[in-house]
Amino acid sequence: MLFILGMSLGIFKRIKVPARVMEVAVFVVFMLFFEFTLVLTDPVIDYVTGGAPLLKLMFNSVIAAVLFFLHRRSERWVLRKGGEK
Repeated sequence: MLFILGMSLGIFKRIKVPARVMEVAVFVVFMLFFEFTLVLTDPVIDYVTGGAPLLKLMFNSVIAAVLFFLHRRSERWVLRKGGEK
């Protein structure tokens, strides 16, 4: 599912799509990827932290910060390569 959504971003680059639509598409893809990452890493984080809520929050914040950086870069890349204003 995430792969298909990611591929749709590549298709959006090739055809003329309004920039706002591309921004929303990138946002949705990264929100789904963030949730997927949290669900995938939760058992590992829970094992490492021993279930301590504050430590889990810190790990999740690091994941969110990394994905925020990737989101900003990919959004600029997609909008630069295509997208009408």
